[in-house]
Amino acid sequence: MTSSEPKKNIWNTVVPIMLILLIVFIGGLSFWFWSYIEAERGYTLHLEELNESVVHQGNFGADIISLSDKDFQVIPKLAPIIRDNTQKSFTINEKGNRLYLLKITDDERSEFINKFGCCGKKIFEYNGNYYSYSPPPLH
Repeated sequence: MTSSEPKKNIWNTVVPIMLILLIVFIGGLSFWFWSYIEAERGYTLHLEELNESVVHQGNFGADIISLSDKDFQVIPKLAPIIRDNTQKSFTINEKGNRLYLLKITDDERSEFINKFGCCGKKIFEYNGNYYSYSPPPLH
C-alpha cells in the first residue's frame, strides 16, 4: 500500500458525500425560491363596476352580497375600490364599466372563499353601487 492509496480512498468517500450535499442544498434552495415566487405571485381578482339598472334587470343567477364595514375589516383591499373610491380602474370595458384588478395573497384568497363562497358569480353591493367578480380558483 503506497502513501497515495489512503488519499484516494478519502477522495472516493468525501467527493460523493460532498456532491450529494451540494445536490440537496441546491434542491432545497430551488424549492424555497419557487415557493417564494408562488407566494408573491398570488391571485388577481377582476372586479367590474356595474350599472344599477343592469343589476335590477336581471342578475344572471349571481348572488348579491351586501357588504358592511366589517367586511372591509376582514378584507381591507376591497375598501379602496368599493368603499373609498380611491383606486383607479384598470380599464373601461366596451359597456363603459370600470374594471379593477385586485392582487391578493393565498391567505386573502382563503378569506374570500370562507367569507363569500367559492362557486358561481357574485355581485357585491355597497351603498347602491354594484361590483361583479368571479371567486378566486380553489387550487
